[in-house]
Amino acid sequence: MKNNGLFSSLFIDELKASITLDDATQGRMATLAQTWRSRNTQDTESLWDSFMKQALGYLEFVPPSSPTAPNVYPLYEDWGFAEYISVLCLVPPGTEIDDTSVGRFYPAKLLAQLKQRKLNWGILTDGARWRLYSTKSSRPYEDYVELPLAEALEGSDEAEYGLFERFFHKDCFVNDECGMRNDEKGEKKDSSFI
Repeated sequence: MKNNGLFSSLFIDELKASITLDDATQGRMATLAQTWRSRNTQDTESLWDSFMKQALGYLEFVPPSSPTAPNVYPLYEDWGFAEYISVLCLVPPGTEIDDTSVGRFYPAKLLAQLKQRKLNWGILTDGARWRLYSTKSSRPYEDYVELPLAEALEGSDEAEYGLFERFFHKDCFVNDECGMRNDEKGEKKDSSFI
């Protein structure tokens, strides 16, 4: 996991050292690795249907069937689709996640969607790399944590996959289990967040 100023590096190192995967989590990792190898990267919709929905399902999010804006998917807590708890911005296959050209600066697109929905935490991904951004950061466009999910799956890296399920799981966005409550009431100060 790459920490680009969003959390304390000590916090992430302590988490990584303490992670152990149970049988169910190891099974999810193996199945998701199979899904990753057989994903369809023809276009964003194909990637969404062939990989992203399953990955988000393992994180217990309820994903919509289609985006609400180009490449923007609100993520829901339950099948009632009543309240979104985060937003995922999916970078199109073959596009650089760090592209800063006009109209392609994906962190700005994600953060604008989060502010519009009054949410604090969101996910930016191309499927291979997953980033967590916060509107509460002092440098919201530059601060993030990035997990190389493709590398973790291809290398069967249990510690990295454990961090993936820890940081990107629905419970971190809903129940404040990771010190990251995802609404405007989430003013809790967490020593792990810089």
